Amino acid sequence: EMTSVTGVQTCALPICDSLASEGTRRSALMCAARFILVAMLASEAPQYSRARLLGPGCCRTMGGGLTTWSEPSTAGAIAAKRVHDFPMNHTACAAHCAALKRCTHFELNMYGQPVHSDQGVCSVFASGGYPVTTACRDCSGRLRMHCFEVSGGGSSPQHIHAAPASMRRRIVLFGAIGRHNFGDLLMAEVHAALLNATGLSRPIFADLLAADMTSVGGRQVVAVGSLFKEDRITDLIHIGGDILGVSLNGALHMLSASAEQAAAVTQQMQPAGTGRSGYLLPKCLFKYPGAFITNAVGGWPTGPDAKALEEFDFASSRNVVPGMRLVPDSVVLLRQLLDHRVVERAHAPAQQAVHHAMQKRGYWAVQVNEDTGSQHGLVPQLAAQLCAAAAQQDVGFVLFRAGTAPGHDSLNRLHQLKRAMRLGGCSEQLPIKVHEDAHIFGICALIAKAELLVATSLHCRIVALNYHVPRVTFASPPRLVKHAHFTYLWDGDAASVQKRLAAAATPPCASQPMDECHTVVSVQRVHQAIKAALKARSDPNWEIASADRHKQLERLQRHRSFDVWKKTLSSPPSNYKAAAPSLTQLR
Repeated sequence: EMTSVTGVQTCALPICDSLASEGTRRSALMCAARFILVAMLASEAPQYSRARLLGPGCCRTMGGGLTTWSEPSTAGAIAAKRVHDFPMNHTACAAHCAALKRCTHFELNMYGQPVHSDQGVCSVFASGGYPVTTACRDCSGRLRMHCFEVSGGGSSPQHIHAAPASMRRRIVLFGAIGRHNFGDLLMAEVHAALLNATGLSRPIFADLLAADMTSVGGRQVVAVGSLFKEDRITDLIHIGGDILGVSLNGALHMLSASAEQAAAVTQQMQPAGTGRSGYLLPKCLFKYPGAFITNAVGGWPTGPDAKALEEFDFASSRNVVPGMRLVPDSVVLLRQLLDHRVVERAHAPAQQAVHHAMQKRGYWAVQVNEDTGSQHGLVPQLAAQLCAAAAQQDVGFVLFRAGTAPGHDSLNRLHQLKRAMRLGGCSEQLPIKVHEDAHIFGICALIAKAELLVATSLHCRIVALNYHVPRVTFASPPRLVKHAHFTYLWDGDAASVQKRLAAAATPPCASQPMDECHTVVSVQRVHQAIKAALKARSDPNWEIASADRHKQLERLQRHRSFDVWKKTLSSPPSNYKAAAPSLTQLR
């Protein structure tokens, strides 16, 4: 069926089978109809035209040979077949390629067509992960043959061959979980609880660096690079957080990595290339990649991220990202999955000390990050706002941290706020306690029992949403970042959530005053926001509306995300392929 390349021919490939074997008018019409159908499909599906021109010439692996479509490609010969002899443009040829699971490249042979024509005979190729280049360039004075790489098709550095049927499989939960950040640690626990109900293997918890987070309710965390070369099929779940757009250097800085640690991780990540997000790992890094998943990640992908995401088996985000399924943050499932751990921690000594300090009063839980608290003059302003709001309320204050990692929250800042509150109008009789407990479920218990939350942390707000606690989010200044996206998309009434989800909408902050970005307020408006939150809480329908909103978010996270991606973890391991992460191959 195949011959070597001679003259202007690409190969002696079979054309439309029925046309060649029967030679009848009916067969010719059927073949033509198939071509027209694919062409129409291509015209209505722009994604089929996403192809990169490799250059003039025919598509070949380095050896320059060809083999039949039914055979695997090698370094010496690429699997190929001609679609048929009807000329078509590159969009229609791309559509034929897109209809074939293995297809990674296609070629237009425009010899015999008018000089200015953009149409040619279409052939499709399956690279099998081998590097593809162009050949046949010296066949004629006019370069009338072109090779294209389909989007995501030829960039894979994988040599495709089945993993051994007996190979064991593992699930890795990957994220920024080797440092104390409230939200990231909660996401890991939520995903572990989701997987626990599936009967699949217990997951491994991984970050860029190893860490022991068990003392604060987290896990024993391994360095993800230690898993790259192991002979195990690895299903990798990126558990969320604002990971898209955070560079590898930025991620290592947040982990307080030493120069030696940073150099080692950077070396391990080298096959993945540069310019990508540090917490988004492409399949090429693992020897035997299985299902790759993102669940409700945040941020915005770089160009290399978008390329890596094309290979993922499922990708969802909590803010609008083109090409990713829009879902709420996974921590909306906290109460449903992990309430027993919150209740258990509510009886711990640290939480009992809070109740004792409040002298039988209710309390407002207040958290402020270093980014806001370190700004000149803001702590006294916040203190004045809190004291003014509490003037007619019989409540106390509990000041707490949502993260102890460098650059997050600090006890010193909380003590500074407490002193400022005493000077800013809060009476000596008003209880103010600095809460030192950093256990993530202790923080959840603190928020769940509060009468009001005032915080800069997004996940403190999401925990309050779980337990129907009125909430105020502030920043200095309010900006169009993760807090605004979450409150706009997910923390409204049920009707607005459905409407904005359908529209994939983003907050219209540009048209609002600088002191507010869709319910995220400035420090100077905290008092006013507290009054509005308490007024909303006084509505007799508050609990019912809050419960309805929360149930809706639980359903969306489960049905639009978890119920879909969990199926990829149950596929037979033989479906997964082995990758040889070689930098030479990648180039």
